[in-house]
Amino acid sequence: MAWLQTDPSGNFHISFRFAGRKFKRSLRTKNDSEASARLHRLEENIRLVESGRLELPDTADAPVFLLSDGKLESRRATTERVQLSVLFQRYFDGIPDDALEVTTIKGMKTHQSHLERLIGSRFRIDSLTRETWNCPRKVDSESILTGR
Repeated sequence: MAWLQTDPSGNFHISFRFAGRKFKRSLRTKNDSEASARLHRLEENIRLVESGRLELPDTADAPVFLLSDGKLESRRATTERVQLSVLFQRYFDGIPDDALEVTTIKGMKTHQSHLERLIGSRFRIDSLTRETWNCPRKVDSESILTGR
């Protein structure tokens, strides 16, 4: 048994009972026909699991599995949003003592300061793509800054 509800903003939520428990999930849509279609697919998936034609894995999150037509077992893990300065700090903290010469670490820290100056210490690494990192533009801006 499944049913639709709307929240005050008009988004549809689907509620259903499965394996003796009640579940409620947002469908992230305000479209009535899309919500109804997902309701019917969910009810069909519940029937398939109950009849044995679709097997619910032991490790699966039941609502995610049923709402994804058996394709997903759990929600995607969100990526951690790490800033450039945090990445460097973790890297330097992970270097074992006496693994590198002091001058090598000093050179690495020089590179760190250059990168943080050019793109910012708060730059989020997860947003790094070819489009966001235009290396020639960054090099040109450094050349202009120093007059080289």
